[in-house]
Amino acid sequence: MAGRLGKFKSILDKFTERYFNQTLPGDLSVGFWVTAPVLDVIPLGGTGVGEPTIDLGANYKVIGITCENCAGIAAGTNMSAQVSFDTGNLGVLYEQDDPGTAWLQGPLPVAGGLSFILTHAFGARCIRLILSAAVTAPTTFKIYGFHSGS
Repeated sequence: MAGRLGKFKSILDKFTERYFNQTLPGDLSVGFWVTAPVLDVIPLGGTGVGEPTIDLGANYKVIGITCENCAGIAAGTNMSAQVSFDTGNLGVLYEQDDPGTAWLQGPLPVAGGLSFILTHAFGARCIRLILSAAVTAPTTFKIYGFHSGS
């Protein structure tokens, strides 16, 4: 588990350093900032439905999601999401290039960890993760907002 997450972080750090932390001619700069993680804990027997909305505090270009311990996720579980671009009501997250299809990924791993970048929620401020099956142990997801500099 730690090996995969460490490898993901190493790859992300190298990518960020190479492509987003550069100074360009003419006072143009490219930067990429990441928020501190916001925790989304799905309690024993929960699916995320009815859980508090995760407010990242600002709108972000992409959202990163990690889970260090997927042991509480049941086999065959898929993930969907609800998002909002302000602090209003959440709506179903749809595929970015197919607004008739709800975003759905899975099956999720049931051991180890997972990490991914959710590009479909471009510009979202608030998110709620929804699982298709109840967790068998409290499961914590860390949610990060990624924003490019001006």
